[in-house]
Amino acid sequence: MKIPALTPRIGKDTLSVGNNEKLVVNEHFGKLPKGPVQSVKYGIYFICTSGQAELDYAGQRLEIHKGDLFLYCAYNIMDNIQTSADFDCREIWFTREAMWDINMLSKKSLYDIVSLIRYPKVTLSKDEKSLLDDYYKLLCHRMRDDAKMMQDDIVQTIFSALALEILCIVRRGYEKIIQAQNEGDGNTLCINTLRGKQLADRYIKLVEDSDGRIRR
Repeated sequence: MKIPALTPRIGKDTLSVGNNEKLVVNEHFGKLPKGPVQSVKYGIYFICTSGQAELDYAGQRLEIHKGDLFLYCAYNIMDNIQTSADFDCREIWFTREAMWDINMLSKKSLYDIVSLIRYPKVTLSKDEKSLLDDYYKLLCHRMRDDAKMMQDDIVQTIFSALALEILCIVRRGYEKIIQAQNEGDGNTLCINTLRGKQLADRYIKLVEDSDGRIRR
């Protein structure tokens, strides 16, 4: 069965720089489709601004409420989506190209990618929400300013800083979850976490040894 593609909503609340689709902002997205959907081109930052939603993602059932941040990693399937009548969210859609200039391939960040799929949601604190709101408003302001010199570079710089801030927020969120679960379940998760880090370190070593010749 072919899974429908999840794509940015087109309309007056959609922002991009010219015809470039590597970074797209939806200020209001409204309801999500109920059936299975998948994005193979974009990763997405969702921030719920009203209402609530439930969905299946990467083998787990997630509840998303107002003030929650959810990071969707490309190629994962969302299914059995249920939203309240007042559900809405703001979204930032980004391609691999948009992430190219961000330091996301260090050893720590590569391990983050594995953990982000397991722990993709975090409830934002008041300070975190205020911080992301400021970044979001600045990003939208610059994306609307078509006459701005070096607009692409400015937008990419703002997005890079925002993406790293979100990575730090989500990392703190799943570290708290792991700590709480370890306290209840002994060292099982610590062992799994260590194995995940060892695999990430090994992968980086293989890439370094191949001198970049083996792209996959």
